[in-house]
Amino acid sequence: MVSRAYFKIITEAEKLDAQIEAQYKLVHNDPNATKRAREEAERKFQAHRAMLSGLRSWNIFSENRSGDLDYFKKENREAIENMVDEGQGTNQMINFLIYKLADLYHVEEEAGN
Repeated sequence: MVSRAYFKIITEAEKLDAQIEAQYKLVHNDPNATKRAREEAERKFQAHRAMLSGLRSWNIFSENRSGDLDYFKKENREAIENMVDEGQGTNQMINFLIYKLADLYHVEEEAGN
């Protein structure tokens, strides 16, 4: 399930990448945009890129993958087991893992600032 969640979040993030970059450039180059709007667009763009870069670095489909995936699995195993015990569906569990993957990188981004 973690592999499915990983693949789904990477796919979605790559689809959004061009859109987020275009939005960032539009606001950044707009002479009427407020400083706050520029800062928010910059923050969103940088957070998205950091998440995408971090997830790509896991290389889960490679023999040389990082240990992050194994750590993530261990960290979320109990929550998934509880969801199984509660009878939640696979899609709910995958969506939970996607949320945790995205949250992991957004929390790291905020901690870095």
